[in-house]
Amino acid sequence: MPRFELRTMAADPERLAHGAPTHAVEAAAAVRLTRVVRADDPPGFVAAFRRIKAILEQPDLAECGDWAGHVLVEEFVPGREVAVEGLVTQGSLRVLAMFDKPDPLDVRFSRRRSTSRPPTHADAQEDIAACAQAAVRALGLREGPIHAEIRHNDRAAWLIELAARPSVVGAAER
Repeated sequence: MPRFELRTMAADPERLAHGAPTHAVEAAAAVRLTRVVRADDPPGFVAAFRRIKAILEQPDLAECGDWAGHVLVEEFVPGREVAVEGLVTQGSLRVLAMFDKPDPLDVRFSRRRSTSRPPTHADAQEDIAACAQAAVRALGLREGPIHAEIRHNDRAAWLIELAARPSVVGAAER
């Protein structure tokens, strides 16, 4: 995984910029459709921090509570981003689908978007699946559907995020 830190919006961005990872990516932790801003240097970090802060100060985010006061700062990992949909049974991941993200996300500003294309590099699928399985194991997930976002480059497969998906089966019975 890339290095990451959860920071409060009350922090001084100039001070944080000098300890932030090179090519930091900042994501608003409270926003459902995550805003991602890449920063390549300390002045870019300060500008990105302020941009995210302006998003989080919008009145319609008041229902997010304390999360609206935080920003996720993470190391930028270059490479192709792939979404993985899978089903975990007894801790073992069965990959149901892999999709390349429609945009390269190597740009300065982006919004996380839905997937749309099958993966173009079949040679990386095994590494990507192994990365997702390792994350499932590390989180202790035992049963149910998952969604993962993984970046792959010439060094490795990098977990960006993994989330358990709520099961639809049986939900109507509860």
